[in-house]
Amino acid sequence: MSSTTLSAVARISYLSSDVVFDVAGAKLHSAFSPLFANFHAYRPPTLISVPNGADLGLRISKLDKGIPLITVVLHAERDVLNRLIPSLSSLTGTPLVIHVAVDEDLSDVLPLQASVDFLIHSATAQLAYDNALLAARLARTESAIVLHVFQTDGGGSFDEVDELKIKPFLAAPKNRTASNGTHANGHGGLETLGAFAEPNTQEDVRITQYNDAALATLALVHRPILPFHYHGSGTIHAVVITLGDSISSNSVPDSTALIELSLVQPLPTHRLLSSIPASVNRAIVLEQIHKWPAKWTPLYLHILSLIQTISAEHRPQLSSGVLGRLPASSQGLSEGITNLFQNAQSTTSQAELVLGALPASSSESATRVPQVPKHESAYTKVLDHVFGDRLAIINSPTLVATQGEVATRPEYALGRAEAHITERSALQGAVESLLAASREIELPQALHTLLAQWLDARSDATRSGKTGQDIIKELEAHNVDHPSVQTIRSLKHQFAFTSQWIIGSDAWSYDLGSSGLHHAIASGLNVNLLILDNTPYTTRNAADPEKRKKDVGLYAMNYGNSYVASVAIYSSYGHVLRTLMEADKFDGPSIVLAYLPYTSEDDSALSILKETKLAVDSGYWPLYRWNPSKVNPAESFSLDSEAIKADLQEFLDRQTHISQLVASEPKLAAELVTSLGSKLAEARSQKASAAYDAMLSGLDGPPLTILYASDGGTAEKYAK
Repeated sequence: MSSTTLSAVARISYLSSDVVFDVAGAKLHSAFSPLFANFHAYRPPTLISVPNGADLGLRISKLDKGIPLITVVLHAERDVLNRLIPSLSSLTGTPLVIHVAVDEDLSDVLPLQASVDFLIHSATAQLAYDNALLAARLARTESAIVLHVFQTDGGGSFDEVDELKIKPFLAAPKNRTASNGTHANGHGGLETLGAFAEPNTQEDVRITQYNDAALATLALVHRPILPFHYHGSGTIHAVVITLGDSISSNSVPDSTALIELSLVQPLPTHRLLSSIPASVNRAIVLEQIHKWPAKWTPLYLHILSLIQTISAEHRPQLSSGVLGRLPASSQGLSEGITNLFQNAQSTTSQAELVLGALPASSSESATRVPQVPKHESAYTKVLDHVFGDRLAIINSPTLVATQGEVATRPEYALGRAEAHITERSALQGAVESLLAASREIELPQALHTLLAQWLDARSDATRSGKTGQDIIKELEAHNVDHPSVQTIRSLKHQFAFTSQWIIGSDAWSYDLGSSGLHHAIASGLNVNLLILDNTPYTTRNAADPEKRKKDVGLYAMNYGNSYVASVAIYSSYGHVLRTLMEADKFDGPSIVLAYLPYTSEDDSALSILKETKLAVDSGYWPLYRWNPSKVNPAESFSLDSEAIKADLQEFLDRQTHISQLVASEPKLAAELVTSLGSKLAEARSQKASAAYDAMLSGLDGPPLTILYASDGGTAEKYAK
């Protein structure tokens, strides 16, 4: 018997994998390393230590394609996980398991949800062990990317299986089985909300893949492997759906059910609805997310969409809350759940619903986030989440106090961006000048090394600032006599590589020639623009037709020198993260069009979610990325709207017979791509010419004498 979730996951990672990447975070060491050192196996995996700041995605992509299973183990750190997001799309089809240890907060790991095939959560040591086996089986048999998130403080111990059975378990062939449609704990005879939901015509194929792997794991460990765990009996009127620490079933009040999610991506929607009794009229979604940048959390939005498929008379009222550090006593936990539903029903309480105690709030970004409308802060918080201390909002309203109202205008912001680039170029020149004179002035070796390192890492978000601080310390410790030293000291604030952003509204889209948007694109400066569009899809035609908005994305792409993307935070959060990071890396202007439909700050989550879904699915707001820096021009444009891609694929599938005809009759290809009008005109011309030739040939024969006469003398004219 072992007692920690770390040792449970480390054990399975070691025994099941062919290659294991052990990632060090900001602490410069991994808690998994000493555990691996004590393990032994007949065929041990290749252990690869990944230092802090290294490109993990690049290292994985360089491995041989035939490796049966690759595993990554790491602690949840925002910078490490954010660097992994852009690489996951290129790793599609790779048998990869990513085990992430979290400490009470899922904020840093959930952004990866949209980039992986499966997301599994474990709240206890035994669940971590079993789900680690399940993740390995899924990744290997389905060539899938599986993200396994587990709580480091998960209680209890775990029973292990014979290590000699693990490799045969992973290599066993797939055995497809049909779902029986019952709920996760087998209580399929009750009337549930699933009976009043709209029929789901197409179940996610990944659910079937998960079920197959779960049955195989069940046969190995002899414990049920469930997508979620349901606790409740009797007549149920309220339900709590949780993602985070495990709640004791003994703490659940009467007439209340508890659903603890294990499979998060894809969400088992049919089984989830089939587990909730039809008598339920209240539901609360609790997620262990303490630093989520958007107003509404991802699981809540997914459950909200799911609830809308239920008929109105049976639809429970849904609320969102935060799962904090749970009370130690069952009575305190039971009282906390009761208070949650009382506060959710209160029409006067505006406080956030919280079960347990939240950690002390951090004010690290309080001075960096500008004062913006409540809904629009979703995007600025994402910027802060991704770039942290590197973020520089050039036209932040916080500058108005010192620089006046002009500080928020795009032209002024562009001037500040250009000044920043000029100053950083001057700093680079001063460093190069000091290095060139190193022999003449006997520059200390340590300082020489640091200056060279900064030049090499000046565009590195992690190393540039730290190296710059070390340079200033060395300059203060040594009396270096050179004109460049004064320049370096005066520009020391430019050592760190910052992410420069200008945030504007769709008002800039009405007159591209007069706005700073045109100048930013034409300048070629390395600056990022985030343009928010708040027009709801249902009111898009109510705008003044005389003031038509321009297509900023198309306008910018025609220049050919800009990174252009279109995103919607309440359609795909992962797509937003990936886009912002790609825009930051692009050397040149970056234009990110961001959709956030609302008419007032009182708009609900449901209304914004519906408007976003309508706009994205209809094609009114397509999700795409245009990156002209791609080596292969054919890869520059990426269409990311799943609905549009599905419609396009359906259209192409219907036209398959044309492709087959072209393949068998090459002459047909020319007919399909030639203008029908020109072909028709040519055919008519040929027919007229043939008719004329036939008429002339019919006139051939013996001479014909024509006699004519008239009283007025006009007959001769008509005869001729």
